[in-house]
Amino acid sequence: MLNISLVYKATADELFCAWTDPAIMSQWLFKGDDSEIESVEADVAVGGAFSIVERTKDGPMDHFGNYLLVDKPYALSFTLAVPKHFAGDTQVSIEFKQTDVGCEMVFQQAGVEPGIVEPSWRRMFSNLTMLLLRS
Repeated sequence: MLNISLVYKATADELFCAWTDPAIMSQWLFKGDDSEIESVEADVAVGGAFSIVERTKDGPMDHFGNYLLVDKPYALSFTLAVPKHFAGDTQVSIEFKQTDVGCEMVFQQAGVEPGIVEPSWRRMFSNLTMLLLRS
């Protein structure tokens, strides 16, 4: 299981929105250094689906799943499949904990070898940091 805990200079509400608002998601989530986000669709409700299509040099790459838990602004959980990146479905769980210096984001992903996905998540979380600094 992949575990990453980071503190952002943001509120829990701002971080939750970064994960659930398509306009914000398209600016950092699944966006690679040499790719663009083509489309984002998100029905943010338990059982609702999401799809984020990333345009890469090798063609489109879909990242999709269903929401398992939506507890704004405290927690979010969803299934995640990226067939061009790894086999099968995984489960992502995120907790947002307000602190004196910002908000701690506790991220977990189960169902895939951490070494396959950790570099991508760390790059995305760096993108998120830059996005929040511009806000």
